[in-house]
Amino acid sequence: MRVLFTNNPPLIKYGLAVGFQQLGHDTKIIGLWQVEQERQGAFLRQAIEEFKPDFILTEGHAAGVHLPTFFAVLKQTGTPLVYWAIEDPIQFSTVSKQYARHALLTLTTTQECLPWYKALGLHADLLLFGCNPAFHRNVPPEEKYRHDIVLVASNYANRYYQVDVLVKPLVEKGYDIKVWGYWWDDEQRPTRLPDQFLGGLLPYEQLPQVYSSAKIVLGLHCVDTSTTQTSMRTYEALGCGAFYLTYYTPAHEHLFQFGKHLVWSKSPSETIQLVDRYLQDHDARRKIAVQGQWLVYERDTYVQRAARVVELVTEML
Repeated sequence: MRVLFTNNPPLIKYGLAVGFQQLGHDTKIIGLWQVEQERQGAFLRQAIEEFKPDFILTEGHAAGVHLPTFFAVLKQTGTPLVYWAIEDPIQFSTVSKQYARHALLTLTTTQECLPWYKALGLHADLLLFGCNPAFHRNVPPEEKYRHDIVLVASNYANRYYQVDVLVKPLVEKGYDIKVWGYWWDDEQRPTRLPDQFLGGLLPYEQLPQVYSSAKIVLGLHCVDTSTTQTSMRTYEALGCGAFYLTYYTPAHEHLFQFGKHLVWSKSPSETIQLVDRYLQDHDARRKIAVQGQWLVYERDTYVQRAARVVELVTEML
C-alpha cells in the first residue's frame, strides 16, 4: 500500500511510518501544518496527485492545519482518511469527532471511547502506541546524560497532581534527577523546578541516549482513568531497555505486570521507597528493565501496529 502521512512528528517519523516501511509499504510524510493556510489546499492536492496514496493517515491535530480545506481536498480527490485519535479521551469532543466524521476508519488509543464512536455511527478500532526497536533500543550511555533518575515530559496542567507524587518528592530530597521539557521553569505553575534539575528541551533523537544512561526513567500521563491509554513514553522507555517508574494508571495495571515489566507509584512516600530500593538493587532493576523490553518488542512494535492498520483498512476499501 501507499500511505501518505500529513503530520511529521517523531511519533510518525520514528514510529508508525517506519512500521509500514518495514512491512514493505510505500510511505510519504509531509508537514501540512508548516504550510501557509492559503496554500495548504494546493500543497495537499499536489502531494496526493504525485504520490497517489491508497489512504492518508493523520494523528492528533497539528496546530496550523486548516480543517475545512483539509476535508475539502479529501472529498475532491476521493482519498480515504484513517485518523489516529491519540489525544482521546481529552480531545474527543473538540478534535477527534471532527476528523472521525470524515474518516474511513478512526483508531483510538482509548478503549473507553469505542462506544462513543459507535454511537455516532462511525467505524473505530483500538490502536495503542508502540516502539520501534530500530530506534527505541539500548545504546552506549553518554556521560552528560548519566543521572540516577530522568524525566522527559512537559509540565502540563493535567499532570500537576502526578508531579506531586512522582517528581516533587525526589527534587525536595535532592536526588540526582534531571528533567527535560516545557514549563518546568514557569513561576506561574504550581511546581517550578530549581535550575540544577532542568535539562531544557531534549531533541527527540537523543531520547535513547538519555534513557540508556539513567538508572530510573519516570513516566507521567495526561489520562489516568483508561485501561488502555498511556503516554507514548511508556513504550519508548521500555523499548530503550529502561527501568521505568510510572505514576499509577489502570492502563499500566491492565497492560503490564508490576515488578516484572515496570513499577508504579501512587503516593510520594511510595515513590521514595521504590527509588531507594531500586537504586540500591542493580540486579533487580536490570531484570525488570530487560523483561519490560522483551514484552514490548514481542507485543508492541510499530510493525505490528502498522500490520493491524493494513488489516483493518483492507477490509474496508
